[in-house]
Amino acid sequence: DYAVVMHNINDLVHLIYTESYWSTSNKYRLMVSSFDSTSYYNHDISSFYKNEYYFPNTIKAIKEVKSSIFKKRAHDNEWINTNDVSNIADTNQIYADFTSALEIFVHTCIAWDIKPILMTQQNRALTQEDAKHLKNKLAKRGLNLSDFNNIYKRANTIIRNVAQQNKIDLIDLDQKIPKTAKYMKDFVHFNNEGSQLAANIISDALLLKINTTRLLQAK
Repeated sequence: DYAVVMHNINDLVHLIYTESYWSTSNKYRLMVSSFDSTSYYNHDISSFYKNEYYFPNTIKAIKEVKSSIFKKRAHDNEWINTNDVSNIADTNQIYADFTSALEIFVHTCIAWDIKPILMTQQNRALTQEDAKHLKNKLAKRGLNLSDFNNIYKRANTIIRNVAQQNKIDLIDLDQKIPKTAKYMKDFVHFNNEGSQLAANIISDALLLKINTTRLLQAK
């Protein structure tokens, strides 16, 4: 069995905004949350509107209609309610936490006899438009867009280093995907052509790995 992970932009934004993997204001990103069985079964009608767990699409539509009626923008920035962190970002701690998360993935796979494969993340230049949701949060952490670019590049380097140190396979999309609008619709997301190119690169790498493993086992 093989497990492939591309582990970069979401982790970096989370670590910059909240300082830790263990804290978040976004309930959908929690790995573990507390459960109060007493309050769970005791709700009035308003709680169904407030809690998007029950009917997420319906509640989202209702909120968008309400926002349009009252001329308020329905904000789709998942970090809008993040508690402000105003101290200067500790980039060394960000790098250390990011490395630890990768090592956990690698060694968990190895412990269960699964072959881990790491991938760097494709990207193109971060523009002002791409970063419109980032800028204010970055400023509170003493960072600008150039700083974020440097942190992001360092994260891809960390992925390469962890793969090399653990002697595991790496699919280097950062190097293999051209950093142009032909393949990228924004800083890290593919357009259709980019998706097809990435699919070919990843499938070729996996087929090569699988076929090589079979040949070695046959000897």
